[in-house]
Amino acid sequence: MLERKSLPEASGLAASMDFPGRLYWVNDSGNKSLLFHSKINGKDIKKINISDAEFRDTEALAIAPCGEDSCLIVGDVGNNKLKTRDSELYLFKEKDLKGDKAKPFRKVKFTFPDGPHDVEAMTVLPEGDLIFITKETSLMGGTEPYVFMLPKAEWLEGAGPFVAREIGKLPIGKLLPDKGFLGTAVTDAAVSTAREVLGVLTYAAIVEIPLENIKNFKQAQLWERDKDYALVPIKTLNQMETLTYLPKADRLVWSSEFHPPATPIYHITCERTDY
Repeated sequence: MLERKSLPEASGLAASMDFPGRLYWVNDSGNKSLLFHSKINGKDIKKINISDAEFRDTEALAIAPCGEDSCLIVGDVGNNKLKTRDSELYLFKEKDLKGDKAKPFRKVKFTFPDGPHDVEAMTVLPEGDLIFITKETSLMGGTEPYVFMLPKAEWLEGAGPFVAREIGKLPIGKLLPDKGFLGTAVTDAAVSTAREVLGVLTYAAIVEIPLENIKNFKQAQLWERDKDYALVPIKTLNQMETLTYLPKADRLVWSSEFHPPATPIYHITCERTDY
């Protein structure tokens, strides 16, 4: 269980690469510029005060190698009211997240090519490129969420600001035909390099897609269940918004933004499947 005093609106989750058994968390809009980490079971929560950064609507976390270090990427990408503004990434070296204070070593501003989007799902592909899956289009019903990409060369080293590239749309309504428009709202994403899959979280389900299929979303309308994608047999929670995989393992971890008085953390261990 995750106590809710520190994390009343947990919207981002990532598993550490440098500190075994550590989970990072972040709250979404309306909260202070803080990061948290806990043990896998949610205990021993530690708060990190962030300086030189203004968290506005931090909906996503991701972990990635960056040079000789591993980096925690905070995605200030939420945009419920679709205000015209840049999205922003804050990068922290994990080795700098040992105490109760930290500041980003890099800040990256970017926009989407067709205007503002509300995004809660952000993850890093094995090659290092960041992908974002929009949320607001699926909430409207009948519109497929967009998938955008920001190359590693830009988010890690470029001068910016940048414009993310559209790489396709995710037919989440077709993949989850019985979940309704709210149940197909994409709220997080994560990559398992051990099993070579992209996990996509909605308010009602987790879908796993082989990474090889990510290269060509144009064929997504033809995907077949249990061949081109699979549903993870999960315990459904209210307002599920956090998803991660443990590094070098087959464990998938998910939790919720709201489940008083405490928030359950669930995990499942998966076997490699030939789709």
